[in-house]
Amino acid sequence: MTDVDKQKDVVITQESIKSVVNSLLSFVGQEEDKMYESVSSLLPEVDFSEPDKFYMSITYPISKVMNSLLRSKFDTRVSDSYKLKFMYTNYDFIEHHFTSVIKLVETFVCCADKSRSVIRRLDTFFKTGKEITWDKKPESYWIPDKVFLTHEDILEFYNSLMNLYYGNSEPYIKFLHAKIIPLLDKKD
Repeated sequence: MTDVDKQKDVVITQESIKSVVNSLLSFVGQEEDKMYESVSSLLPEVDFSEPDKFYMSITYPISKVMNSLLRSKFDTRVSDSYKLKFMYTNYDFIEHHFTSVIKLVETFVCCADKSRSVIRRLDTFFKTGKEITWDKKPESYWIPDKVFLTHEDILEFYNSLMNLYYGNSEPYIKFLHAKIIPLLDKKD
C-alpha cells in the first residue's frame, strides 16, 4: 500500500480539526510564555486596574525604549525619519490597512504579500529617497494590480494612516473617497 493509498483512508472529522487547532494554539501560547519568561525580570510592575494605567505602566515605557533604539539605528537628520520610526513602531497597524485595501479592491489572494511589498518599498524610500516604482511581470504576484500603483498614491495613503493613527481621520477618509471608492465602483 502506498502513502497515497493510505491517505485515501484518512477521515477528517470535526474533532480531528479541533485537535489540530488546539495543538497549534497551545504551541503559540507556549512560545509567548517562553518570551515572557525571558524578559519578565526586566519589566516594571504592571498596573492592570484600568486601561490607561496599563498603558502608562508597560506600553509607554516599552515605546520609549523602542524609540531610543530606532534613534540609535536611523539617521534622525533625514527629513522623513519620523515616518520611518512610525512604520517600525506601528507596523501591524500599517500592514493591516494596506492589506485591507488591497483585499477590498483586488482580491484576498496574495494581499499580504502585496502589502509587505508596498511597505518594503516605503521603507527603502524613507531610507534612501528612491521613489517607489513597479516593474510588473506576469509572475510578480507580490505587486499590486489595481491599487497603490504610484509612488504618490502609496505615500498619500501612508500619510493618511499616520494622521488616522493620531486621531485625524480626514485625510484617510478623503483618500478612500478619492482613490478607493472609484475602484470599487469599477468592480461592480
